[in-house]
Amino acid sequence: MEEMLTVKEVSQLLKVATITVNRLVKQGMPSYKFGRSRRFKATEIDEWLKNSDQPKQQPEPRPTKEAGIHKDLLTAIEHWNNQPRMIKCKEPTAKLNTVFSRIYKIYGLEEMLATITRYAVVVDDEQYFFNTRWNMETFLRQGNAFPDFTCDGQKWINYTEKTAKQDESHEKVDIWM
Repeated sequence: MEEMLTVKEVSQLLKVATITVNRLVKQGMPSYKFGRSRRFKATEIDEWLKNSDQPKQQPEPRPTKEAGIHKDLLTAIEHWNNQPRMIKCKEPTAKLNTVFSRIYKIYGLEEMLATITRYAVVVDDEQYFFNTRWNMETFLRQGNAFPDFTCDGQKWINYTEKTAKQDESHEKVDIWM
């Protein structure tokens, strides 16, 4: 019987994080589940890697102090600071750089700038009840901030629906005057 490997052993063998091994299992990497434990056969992993459509590329390096800040972070900071009623971002920090890089990989610069603009529109609208003001890092990091102001985010949808209703009521008043 072939020796079975644990998730941790496979992660060490492949030189990836254990969470990556779990993601690869979801993508079809052969494994065996025993209760709450998962085991792997080295020969099956080797064969799967040879035959899989996994990209043969090095992972993108994480930003470090030596690597500097993300190339588009300064553009995003400038855009953020140009919006009305925003808590100004004085300089890029390592934490902001990390959060920005994570969101950037998902949405890209254009969608990030548009989302910042949408958030600024809502915060600046004195007729609307939303008045939570985050700094840039918190806005990008929190699960109820940036994602909710994307074009299909719930806070943005609520705002556009509410303002559309207000516009309709103003039009009705204008008609009757």
